[in-house]
Amino acid sequence: MKKVVFTVAFAALLSSPIFAENLSMSDKDKELYSSDENPGDLYVSKGEAIFKKTFGNSDELAKFLGVEKSKLSTELASYPKYLPKAGKVVAIDQMLQLAMSERGIKPFKLTSDDMVFMSSFVFSLANEQKMAVDTTGEHAKEYYEYGNKIYHTQRGARGLSCNSCHSQGVLGMRLRMQVLPNLGAPEFKSGATWPAYRMTKSELTSLQKRFQGCMQNSSQKPLPIGSKEMVALELYVRSMSNSQAVAIPGLKR
Repeated sequence: MKKVVFTVAFAALLSSPIFAENLSMSDKDKELYSSDENPGDLYVSKGEAIFKKTFGNSDELAKFLGVEKSKLSTELASYPKYLPKAGKVVAIDQMLQLAMSERGIKPFKLTSDDMVFMSSFVFSLANEQKMAVDTTGEHAKEYYEYGNKIYHTQRGARGLSCNSCHSQGVLGMRLRMQVLPNLGAPEFKSGATWPAYRMTKSELTSLQKRFQGCMQNSSQKPLPIGSKEMVALELYVRSMSNSQAVAIPGLKR
């Protein structure tokens, strides 16, 4: 009963006059959304330059991953995944850290601009490939189930979870001028469009950093980027977009 009351009350709050005011985007935002321009492309280009300086070309990355160059894009569309060299499930940025270490290069911090830009470029190599995150393998299943648990666990002073803003009861409503999306719906392709350029932040943002923003806004203690919890949550959310085409960088409000 408590959960039902909470969901109804939350839905009522979202549809109240407080959230009904100033819901329209600015003319500039509308123009950007309706055009093919994405400021995130500039940062992905910066990531390409960083990648070439660090690895030379994609042949080296394919060699590190033990795949043919022609299969690299398909491989990248399956992250996060279990990486034998790491001995655990990792996201693309963690995979790149390990690849840098193997080359004798000091890895970029996961939160650094260099890593966000470079990992965004690397993920963009999978553009137009279908997301194919494993959820049933020996290691993947553990992370998928853990991510599912984190997604549905209510935390913080407000007792909210990821599902609180993305359950069927509130989809399509607005929170802070933003439509609450169905993360698995083809029209949103949420798991296949991060890293994305956020217009409200004027920056290219990774999926895990977006998670942190949601956690902060809902009065939860943010989980550390790169932690098992964050990787599991990323795997779970990206898996919702399995069979949808990767499109990096995304463009978000």
